[in-house]
Amino acid sequence: KSTIVNPKIHDVDVFTIVSDTDVAFVNFLKIKSGAIIQAHTLELNKKLNETEEELLQLAIVELRQRFNSTSKDIYCSLYLKNIWKDLNITIPKIGDKKKLIDLSLRNAKHLLLDRQKRKIHNLKRQDNKRVLEQLQKDLRLSGHPKHIECFDNSNMQGTNAVSACVVFKNAKPSKKDYRHFNI
Repeated sequence: KSTIVNPKIHDVDVFTIVSDTDVAFVNFLKIKSGAIIQAHTLELNKKLNETEEELLQLAIVELRQRFNSTSKDIYCSLYLKNIWKDLNITIPKIGDKKKLIDLSLRNAKHLLLDRQKRKIHNLKRQDNKRVLEQLQKDLRLSGHPKHIECFDNSNMQGTNAVSACVVFKNAKPSKKDYRHFNI
């Protein structure tokens, strides 16, 4: 969606970078007539020990070419040595320009956190596979157990007998299939 910012900010590109040990995310916002009209986040895999400044310079060139940006002003989150003749690179410290930098940083951080969550999720999935393989081996099954039901029976001195059923599908609890029985 288009977000309205200060109408005094006309033709500006905003670039910010957030990095991890092996990946960096560069967020790009294009502002025209006081509105954010375009937003894009570029994922860069780190190959060597590149600095954030070097990665940001590469991303600025690529994103400006990809989106045909002709703006003369760029707001960045990092100090960059200006290697372009016709561009004015600034690092806003306060005000609406700083809010644009903060918004762009939030976008990039969100994608970085999302990538980290996906990485953790993949590790859990591999761990579940290992658990199923061990269970198959211990119970001498021909294949991985895909559906497991466990029952627990209980009573109070021979009266009020009850039973509970818990269900696991693909090594994950399936709570919608849990049941409680009065016997």
